Amino acid sequence: MKHIHAPRASHPLVKALSLLTALAGLSCTTAHAQDAQPYLGIGAGFAQTQVGNHDYSAPALQILSGLQLHRNFALEFSYLTTTDFDKPGQDFSLTSIGASGVLLLPLGIGNRDSWTLYGKVGISQTSVLYSDSGNAATVDDFGLHYGAGVQYATSRSFALRLGRESRPYAYGSSSEDVTITTLSAIFRF
Repeated sequence: MKHIHAPRASHPLVKALSLLTALAGLSCTTAHAQDAQPYLGIGAGFAQTQVGNHDYSAPALQILSGLQLHRNFALEFSYLTTTDFDKPGQDFSLTSIGASGVLLLPLGIGNRDSWTLYGKVGISQTSVLYSDSGNAATVDDFGLHYGAGVQYATSRSFALRLGRESRPYAYGSSSEDVTITTLSAIFRF
């Protein structure tokens, strides 16, 4: 099995993740205790990508961890994994970690702003496991990921989120994007 190693500490992605983590820590210390609200989420859906002129899809699972620092802003960390995309002659699957800023726009509909639109922008590290005829290789890529969606809060401690986001991944010598559509359950503490 051929493996391409994870980035070193001097890698731009590691530096950016370190900066986002430091900003999250700084924000936590400066935010009012009653304003900052941690949350966890789990979502399932489908990942879609295009290789050449062919579209491929696979089931996806996403785990979220975040801290809502303000009514309109949160920092969020995510983990994404897919099953195999069945490409003739070669299967591949993705795993990805990411850190992003989430902009929240409560619509003022329902109790306690139940409906909210959101957009997110961040960075992600995506690993792709390619396998064919007994051979396997892992290739890492990093870059900008972004997404948007809608969230419905049933209470102060639970929300449902429907979202779509795009993350880069390496396919051969080129960089492609995978689009993930998920329905997530968000648990606030």
